[in-house]
Amino acid sequence: MGPENLQRNALLLAIAIGLFAWCVSIALMPEGAFTDSLHHLTVARQIAESGAVRTDSFLNPPLYHVVTAGFILLLGFNSFAFKAVAFFFAAAFLVACYFLFRKLLPKDNLLALVLTLFNPVLLLYFSANYTDVSAAFFLALSLLLLISFCEKRTKFLAASFLVCLALGVLSKATFWVAAPVLLAAFLYTAFGKKRIDSKKALILAALLSIAYFAFCIWQGEGSFYYRYFIPAFPLVSFLLASAFSTRLKKFRNPFIAIVLLASAVSLVFCAGTVVMFRQNFEGNQELYIFLSTLPKDSMIVVMPNDERRVEFYSGIHAEFFRPEFNRLSAAGLASRLNAEGATHIGVVCYNDSWDLQKLEELERQGFASKVFSGKCSSAYALTAASGG
Repeated sequence: MGPENLQRNALLLAIAIGLFAWCVSIALMPEGAFTDSLHHLTVARQIAESGAVRTDSFLNPPLYHVVTAGFILLLGFNSFAFKAVAFFFAAAFLVACYFLFRKLLPKDNLLALVLTLFNPVLLLYFSANYTDVSAAFFLALSLLLLISFCEKRTKFLAASFLVCLALGVLSKATFWVAAPVLLAAFLYTAFGKKRIDSKKALILAALLSIAYFAFCIWQGEGSFYYRYFIPAFPLVSFLLASAFSTRLKKFRNPFIAIVLLASAVSLVFCAGTVVMFRQNFEGNQELYIFLSTLPKDSMIVVMPNDERRVEFYSGIHAEFFRPEFNRLSAAGLASRLNAEGATHIGVVCYNDSWDLQKLEELERQGFASKVFSGKCSSAYALTAASGG
């Protein structure tokens, strides 16, 4: 077996492991691993129940929510439906990336796919029902249709590209970064009768990557807000694979070895992260079940700031325990919480340095009583305060 065949087999094995890792990660990752995803699932549920399309903000157009609402209508509002949405977008994204890399890199498409599969940001966020994944899918598909149009120049491919571009705009605000560049490239090829060869494809990928990098710096106010870079990660995979198959070809073998080693490290990191999120979810599940039995007009103050998960899983309105509460006396805190309509305090399993002495003080002075105690979670019922 020659060195090229050995490399190819190693990359194919890595791809098989990567695909398996994505499937396991989606299956095990709680839908509430990242709390924003719970908000988007709630919006999708409201669309499914009312039949009225709505959006939660200017930055989140309704397409992702509408697709998720369709799965909820088919499968119900449950974990299986949430996993089905994640599998759908992950499969669609990886298929689009595979065919895109095949067109752009006939010889090194497997390397680009490995770089994409073992990107820990992509793996974790695609597992957790984040709207950013829809922008990543539509960007990869738009590029695939654009390249295909340049090759065959059919009206069907032109129309498909424009429809895909429109759907991308409706998927997530991060797609808007790429939309003008993609439209300009389409007009350049359509009216200028130009082709996008490998060199122009590299320029296009580089321009889009730079645009996304600048956007992430801007949104992060000087720091790199990596979540908004999710759609551009496959472009970086393409640029790296292309560089080590042409200009840096003499370093290709050690680069592949480094990629495979880094993939193993990424896999271990992602596995540990998924297990951590899973254990956190399971540790709090008994608290969610207890809180769901409370009257629906209850209001829970949550320690630490995990109010979105508590509200999502219990169906009871929740707010977070603000740090300034710790500066109040027990009577003052009880009075403040009662004034805000709080009926209970929930303490979730979380590795944090929150001061729980304030709860003990509330209980000792009769302003709260423990009504639930789990392995690492608890709940207190508040009584009327007599002082301030």
